[in-house]
Amino acid sequence: MPGFKAAKDRLTLLLGSNVEGDLKLKPLLVYRSENPRALKNYVKSTLPVIWKANPKALVTSILFEEWFTKHFIPEPFESFSSTDQPNIDEITTDIVHLANRLPNIAVTVDDIDDLLCSHSQELTDEDLIELEAQVQ
Repeated sequence: MPGFKAAKDRLTLLLGSNVEGDLKLKPLLVYRSENPRALKNYVKSTLPVIWKANPKALVTSILFEEWFTKHFIPEPFESFSSTDQPNIDEITTDIVHLANRLPNIAVTVDDIDDLLCSHSQELTDEDLIELEAQVQ
């Protein structure tokens, strides 16, 4: 067709989710124009994407770092509530029941509590070096 020129619009879409798929991050869309004609009367903050502009529609290190620090890190923490976290007593009881199914092993709740208390301190660099030396 004479006079026809195909459009060379480009965009980059960055998607993110956890393995289970129950947490989907708001997609990052990089387009070459900050204010395209098609979205003339839209407020970009109401769009279902994070809108960014780059002349070549590429995710630069600056755009990625901004998305990573402002969206990738905070969004999972905002969606995770303390009610989703299992109770420590329930976990301890489950551990005791599982351990007691094994032959010749008798585990009590006190044993689990003692184990948790003995491992509550963070390891120092010296401790980590010593553990690594033991493994090798």
